[in-house]
Amino acid sequence: MANTMDYKTSLMVFTGLLLLIVFYFSPSNKQHFSINTGFFSSNNSTSPYIRRPQNFSADDSLASNTTTNETNNGSLAITSGSTASSEHTHARKTHTSAERIEDDLARARSAIQKAVRTRNYTSNRVQDFIPRGPIYRNPHAFHQSYIEMEKTFKIWTYKEGELPMVHSGPHSYLYSIGGHFIDEMEEETNPFAASNMEEAHTFFLPFSVTNMVAVLYEPDAGYAPYIRVVEDYVRVISEKYHYWNRSSGGDHFMVSCHDWAPIVTKQALFKNVIRVVCNANSSESFNPKWDVSLPEFNLVTRTLLISTQSRETSPNRSILGFFAGGAHGNIRKILIEQWKDKDSELQVNEYLPKGTDYGALMVKSKFCLCPSGSEVASPRIVEAIHAGCIPVIISDHYVLPFSDILDWSQFSIQVPVDKIPELKTILLGVPNEKYRKLQKRVKQVQLHFTLNRPAKRFDVTHMILHSAAKVTNQAPDELFKNVIRAVCNANSSESFNPKLDVSLPELSLVTRTLLISTQSRKTSPNRPILAFFAGGAHGNIRKMLIEQWKDKDSELQVNEYLPKGTDYGALMVRSRFCLCPSGYEVASPRIVEAIHASCVPVIISDHYDLPFSDILDWSQFSIQVPIDKIPELKTILLAVPDKRYRQLQKRVKQVQRHFTLNRPAKRFDVTHMILHSVWLRRLNFHLRA
Repeated sequence: MANTMDYKTSLMVFTGLLLLIVFYFSPSNKQHFSINTGFFSSNNSTSPYIRRPQNFSADDSLASNTTTNETNNGSLAITSGSTASSEHTHARKTHTSAERIEDDLARARSAIQKAVRTRNYTSNRVQDFIPRGPIYRNPHAFHQSYIEMEKTFKIWTYKEGELPMVHSGPHSYLYSIGGHFIDEMEEETNPFAASNMEEAHTFFLPFSVTNMVAVLYEPDAGYAPYIRVVEDYVRVISEKYHYWNRSSGGDHFMVSCHDWAPIVTKQALFKNVIRVVCNANSSESFNPKWDVSLPEFNLVTRTLLISTQSRETSPNRSILGFFAGGAHGNIRKILIEQWKDKDSELQVNEYLPKGTDYGALMVKSKFCLCPSGSEVASPRIVEAIHAGCIPVIISDHYVLPFSDILDWSQFSIQVPVDKIPELKTILLGVPNEKYRKLQKRVKQVQLHFTLNRPAKRFDVTHMILHSAAKVTNQAPDELFKNVIRAVCNANSSESFNPKLDVSLPELSLVTRTLLISTQSRKTSPNRPILAFFAGGAHGNIRKMLIEQWKDKDSELQVNEYLPKGTDYGALMVRSRFCLCPSGYEVASPRIVEAIHASCVPVIISDHYDLPFSDILDWSQFSIQVPIDKIPELKTILLAVPDKRYRQLQKRVKQVQRHFTLNRPAKRFDVTHMILHSVWLRRLNFHLRA
């Protein structure tokens, strides 16, 4: 009996399982089995510790209903192997355009880094031009970056807007580079044009500031009419599409050569936009790390040529230096007052006689003077390059075109404004061998300053695109782009952002103490040493200081290394001024050492954002000396009146508490000052005088 029951039980179990299997695969079963994953999905998480990306949108969600196999309730369907595979493939395809674009950019960065390491390029096509020579800051990086741009970079040009202020620009005379660039981007044959918005790495805003001015200009109206037009344009595209909003304009760019373009786009709305402009003045709103400097072209009517292009040149040039132009702006006024019609070799003219061939005079000149006018940019730079004439750039705060790629010191001369009276001496002082090298390199860069329609490889249009692509591709720091970084190496010409980052004072502590070498020493009001420095010749600034002053003056004591046993701190305490030059990096522990020695710090640096400078006014307790004034150091320090010195020293003592390290931290000490700087940035609040 037991055996019979066992048989029947087995048969019933088998039959039941068989029915379940048949029912499972029956078409009437629409549900299958499901596992609820709502508790585990990072996209559905409401945990305060899981933060969505800032540019996250519903369209970007990996939990989109297009990838959940007919289940719309937070469940993950169990499917057969073939269906799962197709779903996985579809999920990859809809992984969001933003993620695919980041993958593209990451691959490009990896290829560029490999090229730098191997000093060679990787390409699947024969290269008809290979950048070589000292005119390029890093020819291997540039070449591979350009290859990656050609292979990957896609641009969407917005269709919105009406002529003439959008989709058009000037094609002759000044500002014409902007109009030609807009046309090139809108050509059907443009190889960089994205076929749809989803595949675009960047978005082009095709408005023309020059045409806006031509249409809307009214005396005394200011910039408001043009600002309204660009703001309205952004409002239209941001309401119609989500691309502007996902990056706050960070993957958008505009191009304009008009002098007013930086002002028209200076508004907060454009703070993340890549602005490609001729008026690249770093003392105004131009940001060299983000914006792109556009070369200014003055095209001959109905041609793609400038006045010096395609002319025969001679190796024998009879004119030492040449300039002709109006006295627009202070720099030109100084040049004309100093040199106009005063020298047959250095020919400076305000206006040429009617019928004189301006281009022919440039072609006959060894050096072509390119002073800034009312704004920093000048078409004379491109004219000089095509004349085979060495550009002599006389400007303040001008970020030269493509200067992240091209080393302008290899094919131009840069003369400070205050050296204009010495111009002829400077130019005559260039050895003939150096002049020949400069001229050879000028001819090398002509390719990059040539306008073609359609654009050609490595010409000016492609160089502009490369600069825009390079900025768009600046994502290695993406992970930390919004992090408040408190660092000693606060170099504003590198990645340090004074508005977000915190400059940390550098402290060199005595072993097993919280003290630096000058702290807690007795000081005397009578200090026999005018100024003191001791340290290795690390970096260009220290090398200049040591070459100029080492062991040359008993009052200005500059030492490379002190004799063994010499008390470094005691010498600082006996000095009125303590020299604090930058070394390999901008920061120096000598600043804090000087402060605790009650010695007035003399800061000699470029691009150093001084610690707590949003709180402390360093001009009230330190002296800052430009690098080019190192030869005049003693004169500068001797010229400080005793009354002012006493005020400076008194204030140095006042700030000591802010540069003192305590454990535990105390109110207003260095730790609390660092925390306060972070607090200000978290508040997004800037203290003002």
